[in-house]
Amino acid sequence: MLLDEDRLFDKTRALLKEKHRDAWRAFHAPVEDKIGDEEEEEVLAIPTENNPDDDDDGDDDDDDDILNMTCELEPDDVSTDEDTTEKDADEVFEKWMSHKVKFSEYLFDPKQPIKAVGKVNIKEIVAKFDTMNYFRKTGTKDWPTITILARIHFSKMDNSAFQERVFSTAANVMSKVQNRMNFDHLEMRTLLVQNKDLIRKNII
Repeated sequence: MLLDEDRLFDKTRALLKEKHRDAWRAFHAPVEDKIGDEEEEEVLAIPTENNPDDDDDGDDDDDDDILNMTCELEPDDVSTDEDTTEKDADEVFEKWMSHKVKFSEYLFDPKQPIKAVGKVNIKEIVAKFDTMNYFRKTGTKDWPTITILARIHFSKMDNSAFQERVFSTAANVMSKVQNRMNFDHLEMRTLLVQNKDLIRKNII
């Protein structure tokens, strides 16, 4: 089996666990109180008696400079236990990986159900199961940090690099000498060339 040979599943699982730790830290991070410019504390000026006989305003200027000075207050040192954070995040992740989703409750078309027991083809689940609907209704409430990962990865823009490679393969198959090739023949040869590695491994 391909997943067993290349350990693709284990690598993907480890990467997803690491990403979930990041999502967990972000979700449970303390909210920092940010003070805007309009909310800055005003410095109360100390009233002083003015001497009418004193024409030197230098002292007043010095007082204004002192009162207008600012200092930055350091926040309290809040220590966080990194090991505990990762343990909590991994515990939620393991529960999610062993969680059994009721696919039949989140279908694109209820008239095309997915059987509740037995083996189910992955392609059938992908075609019928409304993943985004599941995370909107259930995932956000029961698995908030997992939902963050889902929103990040599902919102990524797909690139067309793979399609461009297929077009290049088709262009190489139909050369100038073979420009009158039948379309079905072109499609078959393109698929054979594009999937030659999978054919050699007896995957298809």
